[in-house]
Amino acid sequence: MQRRRVHQVGFARHLLDADPLYSRRIEAAKDLLDEGARLLDETGRTSVRGERLLLVVQTTRAIHIFESVIALCEIGRGVPASMLNRALLEEVLEVSWVAANPDLAPARADEHDRLIQLAERALEEQLGEPTTSLSAEERKELSRLRAKYDGFQASWTLASVPERLDLVKARWGPNTGRAIDMLYERVQRQNNVLLHASPTAYGYAMTHGRRNINRAGPDPRWREALSHGAVGFYLIVRVLADAFHIDWQVVEQRFDVLRCLLSDIEPERVAGLPADAPCPCGSGRVLSRCHQA
Repeated sequence: MQRRRVHQVGFARHLLDADPLYSRRIEAAKDLLDEGARLLDETGRTSVRGERLLLVVQTTRAIHIFESVIALCEIGRGVPASMLNRALLEEVLEVSWVAANPDLAPARADEHDRLIQLAERALEEQLGEPTTSLSAEERKELSRLRAKYDGFQASWTLASVPERLDLVKARWGPNTGRAIDMLYERVQRQNNVLLHASPTAYGYAMTHGRRNINRAGPDPRWREALSHGAVGFYLIVRVLADAFHIDWQVVEQRFDVLRCLLSDIEPERVAGLPADAPCPCGSGRVLSRCHQA
């Protein structure tokens, strides 16, 4: 006889049905993911190599991460989704650097991969389980690469965070600088806090007001995490589209719909409007099927 599980995976999802926009928000996120995947598929019609191959691989990774973010938000797990958003927003910086340094990026990627391979073999030797011992020349190479990449502290791009942020801002124009700073100085800082064990992170395992332990219900961060994940994913897909000269208008439309659905609309903005009027959030839906639902 199969024992009944105390904690059913996805249990919190049923408690989100009280939010009338919950399913629409999740579906809009899936629409954005799907359109990004369609755009990536466009790159497969020609052989890719060099920096283009890097961009395709980076975007593929971003698709997998955003897919996981959606799945977590769908069951009300916004805190783990925020942990994944940390990686997604970091990838925005890396993708922007690759696009801006097409001649340098492939060689630097190979070099950093070589560092990891040599370091893994050195660790196996240290643990007494060597696959193949390092030669004298390989030890010199490992020492040189460790110094160049500050151990493993430096980005594989060797560009600092401010330098890579400047590339993102330059791509999106001067009017987006403040929004980009907010994304990395506030949102990414919050994601870092939630990634590590901390009292702040523990607080999301409590109910509102931190009066009781939230053992199975959704955490209050899922909608915010879905929004941040969508921004990171959209920024990455746009870089890929520009590099391959692919039309990105549909991706932008999907992003705008999701962004609008995730926004709050003040009651006075919908007061007195007929049910069949366009919703002020800009989602393209009529009011009765959007923020008046």
